[in-house]
Amino acid sequence: ASGLGAVFAVVLDVAQEMEWQIREASADQGLIEAVATVPIFRFRDDVTVTVSEGTGSVEVHVRSRSRVGKSDLGENARRIRKFQGRLAAHLSAR
Repeated sequence: ASGLGAVFAVVLDVAQEMEWQIREASADQGLIEAVATVPIFRFRDDVTVTVSEGTGSVEVHVRSRSRVGKSDLGENARRIRKFQGRLAAHLSAR
């Protein structure tokens, strides 16, 4: 998959596969706003993914932020790594 639209579609598929609640998905803006729920404590974290054209490439940026608490015990970093791994696997399979 190459091109902004194709990559955006894969990003959205991965977000849904990870069972994030999609609040907004705009291919035109290259933006996905979602809510991820931590399984054990049911905390809700905000996730933003942006897809944009780079110089000869498509760039995907993901940010995960806890709504409550001072420490997330590494949950946001784990979520981002899991998302990146799944995205890489999906893109390489196409």
